[in-house]
Amino acid sequence: MQKDTYLLELARYIALNPVRAQMVRSAKAWRWSSYRATAGYEENAACLTTERILAGFDKTKPKRIAQQHYRDFVKAGKEQPSPGND
Repeated sequence: MQKDTYLLELARYIALNPVRAQMVRSAKAWRWSSYRATAGYEENAACLTTERILAGFDKTKPKRIAQQHYRDFVKAGKEQPSPGND
């Protein structure tokens, strides 16, 4: 359980890095990360797997539900301080 929680927090941290650096206003706007594919905004590249991240949000419902939960999770982190900056 701790590994999964850490993985999700790490994924959110990475997705929000360009937002916190004020390079873009939302994680969706940063096209060079895996966020857009994981969140369901674009197709996965052949080298990218998103199942492990999405499994942390919903293993039983359609993928689009897990993607929505992931988008909400990342968005909620936007207003939180960056890990390690407390």
